[in-house]
This record gives sequence, structure tokens and C-alpha cells, in this order.
Amino acid sequence: MVRREYSYFLLISPTNTEKEAKLKKVFLSLLLAITLLLVPSIVLGNGFNITPMGPLELDILAGGSATQDFVVTGLEGTLLIELEDLPLDYEPSEIEVTEGQTITVTFYGSNIGTYEGKILFRPAVGGNVLIGYKVRILANIHLEVDIPNSLILTTTILEPTGPGSGGITFRDTRPPRIYDIVASNVAETAVDIRWTTDEKSPSQVRYWASPSRLSPLDRTYTEEHSVHLTNLIPDTTYYYETMSEDRNGNLRISEKYTFTTLKEVAPPDTEKPIEEPIIEEPIKEEPVIEEPAKPKEPLKPISEREVPWGWI
Repeated sequence: MVRREYSYFLLISPTNTEKEAKLKKVFLSLLLAITLLLVPSIVLGNGFNITPMGPLELDILAGGSATQDFVVTGLEGTLLIELEDLPLDYEPSEIEVTEGQTITVTFYGSNIGTYEGKILFRPAVGGNVLIGYKVRILANIHLEVDIPNSLILTTTILEPTGPGSGGITFRDTRPPRIYDIVASNVAETAVDIRWTTDEKSPSQVRYWASPSRLSPLDRTYTEEHSVHLTNLIPDTTYYYETMSEDRNGNLRISEKYTFTTLKEVAPPDTEKPIEEPIIEEPIKEEPVIEEPAKPKEPLKPISEREVPWGWI
């Protein structure tokens, strides 16, 4: 593919403002003429033509879509379509094209507003940008817009981009989105359930081992929710769902989650053991039986000749 670039330089004397203004007008007229010649279609170096040429203005419904048709000539193969600086979804991103085929690009928007950017066409396999269209997408002001009710709306004067006039009718049919659900501070008989919503809403949890129960409704409208559950049974698995309802009655119930309370631990024994008194039994004294004294043997008479030893 041959790519040609042209540059224009003007030598302007700063001392002659009148000549400077005339030269600027001539230069701008020249650029305008070149642009008008290129608007109907762009012929690339390989004979690849796309019509129409931009800039394009499309009306897109908030939460809806808008389409734009392009006619491709002089090419057979796979064409890659990309967006630049456009916060929109689109399809198709890659398509097989043949001679004279009309391709349709569909844009999907999610918010009311005005978008400006480019549609880029390039070969599906490698290559530089072939051609770019500057696209301005305007949100249609005659529609019913689905928005979160937490937005603060101000009255403004709208200038319609098309025929007719009117305003926007706002309605809220979408419940809050729930995410980042977590059970924390799990104890034997209590737990904290926390979650976040994309709009302010009250907080409530449905939980059960069997049967189910509802936590008290916290009517505070917030996006950061926390519900403290008490009087739970130790060492028990509970199921729970978080519930958030916006001011228009749109209720969102989360998926089911579980947590298990801790086992109940016996308190440590810090008291001293009570010592039982020792009861001493009285000592039984057995009576002493004295044996009767034996009678003394009578003394035998001693002869004069027999003197006991030791006598003198």
C-alpha cells in the first residue's frame, strides 16, 4: 500500500497583518476544496474503497443501539473494524468482505450522552490503519432512560438534534447490583456480613441452618452494608443471602453463601481445687491383759555345810 502525505508551509510576515489574513483565507479555502473532493469515498493504494466518508452523526438510544452501513469495493478478504476513543460496544469487529458488499456496524450504548471518536478499518492480518471515520454519536433525547435512582438530576434546556421536541422520561426498573459479599469476624455465636451496592439501599440478610430467618432491617440507605448476626449455634454451617432494595422498590437478592460458626471452647479452669478435710479416725486402744504372777517357789533349807557363793 502506498501512503502519501502532504505538508503545506506558508511564509507569513508578522509585520503585515492584512496580508497574513488573506493568506490564511486562501490556505483554508484550499484545504476545504481538497476535503470536499475526498468526502464521497477514499481510494487506498490497493484499490480498497469505503463509502460514505465521515464525519458521521448517529443517534443512539441510551441503553440501545445505532447502526451505520458502509459499502466496500475493490477488496476481497477479511476486514478488521476498530473503534478509537469511543466508549461503546460494537459488532462485527472482523468480517469477510467481497466486491460491492455492504457492511453494517452496530453500536451499543449504555448511557445518555454525546460520543466522538473514529471508526478504523484495517486488514485483519497486520498492516497499518487503512481509513478512519470521525463519528459523532448523539443520544436520542426522545426516549425513556433507565438510570440508577441515586443520581441527582437537574433540569436543563435540551436542544434536539432532530425534528420535533421533547424531554427525557426517567424511570428506574433496575435493582441495586450487589458485589464483594464477605462473612467476617466469625465467632461461636455471631458473624458480620458485609457487601457493597452500586446505589444506596437498606441492608438485610436472610440466613438459615433450618428454618430460615431474617435479620432486622437496617433502613439506613448506604452503598457499604454490614449486618451483625447474633444468637447463632456454635459449630454450625449457615446459609445466607444479602438483600438490598432501592427507593423505587426494586429488590435484589444475592446468590447463596455459607459460613460455619466456631466450635465452643470450654473456659480455662482458673479456680483452685477445693481440698476435702481429712477426717482422722480415733485410735482404738486395746486393753492390756496382765498375766497373774506365778507363785514363788519356797526356799529350801540350807545346810550348814552349803554356803551360797559370794557369801563370806
